Amino acid sequence: MRIANILILTLATLISVNVTAEQSIMKIGIVAPDAALFNTEYALAEFKKIETSKEFSAMKSKFDGLLEEVKKLNTEIENKGMTWSAQQNQDAQKNMGFLRADIELIQKKLQSEQKALQTRVVKAMEDKIKEALQEMIKEEEITLLLRKETAIFGGANVDYTSKLIDRLNKKMK
Repeated sequence: MRIANILILTLATLISVNVTAEQSIMKIGIVAPDAALFNTEYALAEFKKIETSKEFSAMKSKFDGLLEEVKKLNTEIENKGMTWSAQQNQDAQKNMGFLRADIELIQKKLQSEQKALQTRVVKAMEDKIKEALQEMIKEEEITLLLRKETAIFGGANVDYTSKLIDRLNKKMK
């Protein structure tokens, strides 16, 4: 039993030394490809276009106006609700329900517009990001590149996201 423990310990030490030696020649990096993609000049310009479009601005204004109405109605219910009749309270609650339904509908429309834009940006840059990643891996001699979200720890010297953004900006010009 004692010899088996010694053999296992010796084997573990040898494996540890071998792994350490291999790690010294490995270059590991992390990258957040989605963050890189959506922080390029191209993507930011596309988001700006949609946010300043008439249709999106009108929906956003209506959404903000409805939120303000909900706040006012909520304040009124808190301040005067105790003195209202049952019918007045019921009408206020019904009105609150309508406002919330309108808010949800507009919120879904806004999210749908944003999602569609994200999809267009991804499609427009899909080949560029693959190309940029391959070039960066080759130039930086990266042995293993992980998604930033999967890494438990990664210092600034192993995060290649900003380099990817710079590379994508050059490719989209």
